[in-house]
Amino acid sequence: MLRDLCATSAARRSSGTGGELPKHAATWVAHRFAHAEHSDLVRAIADFQEGVPLDVKLLRALVKSDGDTRNIKAALAPFHAVFAPWLAQHTRATDLAPLLQSDPSTRSRLKQYAIAYSNVRLLESLCDLDIGGDDWILAARLGNVGVLAYFIEHKQPTYLPLAMAHALRTGQASVVDFLHGQGATIPPFAASVACNGGHLPLVKLLRHLDAWRPVNPSLVAKQGHLDVLAYLHEEGCGGFTAETMDEAATAGHLEVVRFLHTHRREGCTPKALAGATKNKHWDVVRYLNRHRPESVRLVADFAKPNSSVHHRSTRAASSPPTRYGSPRVVAATDADAVDFRRNNGFPLWTAHVLLTAIRQDRLDIVAYANEHKLGVFSTAAMDNAGRFGCLEIFRYLHQHRCEGCTKAAWTGAVANGHLGIVRYMVENDFAVVDLKVGRQLAIASGRTSLTSYIKSVGPARSSCAVQ
Repeated sequence: MLRDLCATSAARRSSGTGGELPKHAATWVAHRFAHAEHSDLVRAIADFQEGVPLDVKLLRALVKSDGDTRNIKAALAPFHAVFAPWLAQHTRATDLAPLLQSDPSTRSRLKQYAIAYSNVRLLESLCDLDIGGDDWILAARLGNVGVLAYFIEHKQPTYLPLAMAHALRTGQASVVDFLHGQGATIPPFAASVACNGGHLPLVKLLRHLDAWRPVNPSLVAKQGHLDVLAYLHEEGCGGFTAETMDEAATAGHLEVVRFLHTHRREGCTPKALAGATKNKHWDVVRYLNRHRPESVRLVADFAKPNSSVHHRSTRAASSPPTRYGSPRVVAATDADAVDFRRNNGFPLWTAHVLLTAIRQDRLDIVAYANEHKLGVFSTAAMDNAGRFGCLEIFRYLHQHRCEGCTKAAWTGAVANGHLGIVRYMVENDFAVVDLKVGRQLAIASGRTSLTSYIKSVGPARSSCAVQ
């Protein structure tokens, strides 16, 4: 078929119709060239195009198609697959001339390719290159020390600090070592950048070069870089605190938590369990519950709930702001957390958890605690339901519990303007109802509707409600 195409091309040239192949033939040639394994095929098809050999034409197209600098080696990979064998066979500098003359941007594209693939010979062949800061950055980020050495050797403008910063950011220890040997200063933030980025070889180099500054292990633990954290521990670096395990647990890095538990003595705080629970890292939660009892203590004081899983009544949502206006207990309000506790025997059902559930108007959790006889009820339950206007919970506790309430339920409901609670207590003859005190509180707090209602009730009633 190749001979037929050659004959067709020759016939078209002799007939004066031009030497260009039909579109489908050109496609076939391009396809065969892209998959060619032997140089003789490349040379044979080079005669198909007048003026520009086909291999050069394809290379030109590949160079034009490249433009992604975010992942330059991946973007240039198709070009590299074709160009590297071609360049190996065309060793003279003049072989590049047709390609360089094809497009003004070709030289800069080839320069970019040479830097990315550390091809110093190609850089030398291109001649008179304009090397700028972006070129130093590219070489530094890819770890191409040979290219940087070429820049320095050929008296190109130097961008040592810029290259150093990008080498640190990408963890290129060999580049940092080379630039340091060329007189570049290692900035004071180098150790933190290397540790937080998880670049262990660079961390070790900085220790060796005596370019070390104190780092924060908690930030390393938060990123989950166990190898770096272990190295800091082995080297006796300071800065480890209980916050270190807290950060690892909150981010869900179980192996880091396990390492800190085994090799360090700082422990953690309740924030560790609260953070892991909030972010649903159940493997970490299970481990902390088993091995770090201090993380369980007062866990409810620390985690913010996910508002998307909460149900709040209209009355509760419209209540005036209080010091509990920003609820903080995921353990009592997150459905997944509740299920996890049920299945794993967590000792987190405390009176504090129950009261928080009440303040967030979670009747389902209150009912669960009652049905499972969790023993966390007291008069404080109804007192808080009254104070925060949780009428359904107040009614449920009145009907299903025997603890009753104190005067705090009455005064709290009146002071916060919860007419529904006040009406329920009056109509059910609660012994703690004091209309005189209620009227004074309603007037003092500007509760007009409550004041009118209490005045309409009449003299104080007696009741037999359990106090």
